[in-house]
Amino acid sequence: MKIKIEIGEMKAEIDGDAKDLDSAIKVLIKNKEEISKISSTTMITKEKKKSKSFADSLTSRLEMLIEDGFFNEPHGLAEIKQKLQEVGYHYPRTTISPAILQIVRQRRLRRIGSMRKFQYVKP
Repeated sequence: MKIKIEIGEMKAEIDGDAKDLDSAIKVLIKNKEEISKISSTTMITKEKKKSKSFADSLTSRLEMLIEDGFFNEPHGLAEIKQKLQEVGYHYPRTTISPAILQIVRQRRLRRIGSMRKFQYVKP
């Protein structure tokens, strides 16, 4: 005999004779809370893995600086480069510049100052 059972968000498929099915169902119901804790932990782990791959781009690292409040005050490219180095990411200024410009065009940062002396700040 084969049955499928759903308890809340938990789904199980059980195969066996009537005695085995009865005892398996009792175990599932008894351990429902413990099983749901395990599955929620697994979901959190999967979410962290997704966010890690997102954080591998320079743009996402700059956006993390925005969220951390680094751009609450104006900073130039040299300061931005230094801050990235402090947290372990080494990029040349020529790579940082277009990434910052893209964020400015998305209006997540403002650019103030004049040519070669631009500073970037939260709007």
